[in-house]
Amino acid sequence: HFDSYRALAARLDAQLHGPDGIAAFTRLDREQDNLRAALKWGLEIGQKKAVLRLVNHLFFFWIRRGYWGEAEQWNKVAVSLADQHDDPDLCMALIQLSTFIAIQGRFAEAGPYLPRALPMARRLAQTQPLVMALMTLGQAVPDPEEAYAIWDEAIALAEADERFTWQLANIQMHYGDRLREYGRYAEATSRYNQSLKLMQQLGNVDMI
Repeated sequence: HFDSYRALAARLDAQLHGPDGIAAFTRLDREQDNLRAALKWGLEIGQKKAVLRLVNHLFFFWIRRGYWGEAEQWNKVAVSLADQHDDPDLCMALIQLSTFIAIQGRFAEAGPYLPRALPMARRLAQTQPLVMALMTLGQAVPDPEEAYAIWDEAIALAEADERFTWQLANIQMHYGDRLREYGRYAEATSRYNQSLKLMQQLGNVDMI
């Protein structure tokens, strides 16, 4: 059961950012109880690495559907039980835990996780955790110019590999949000248009 639902979550996660995204969200909605059972069982028997991977596959579903509190709890337990050496799945879970806590407005509690994840991502030298860590950090820092510099680094990494097109589209959207907040409307429009073009290229109806 666990292996089947981990495989299903991986397959549907890969579809969430493309033309099959709405159907993938709907299937994940239907499988919530099975996914919860898989997570619970995996944690109980000590499938530490496999559970980390499963919560990572559920990140975007949980974000978009608003399961922030539940996702925080699953990530928190998975992170606490994980082997604490550098690992891409642990790094992603730390980033996600920071996100789920912060999105509920508890910024001080979210604080410790991202500073741990970003150096780990740099040591791992893998694009996915580093792009995600930079994208998240750019949203967290209060100074806009610092945020732009962080996102510029993330954009350069994502542009170098077409597998990260959806992350690139997401960064451009957040970049536009921050520019708009500071009245830089022409620059914000440019970022939104770049994001929209990438979303259209992906066929991502959900985000378009």
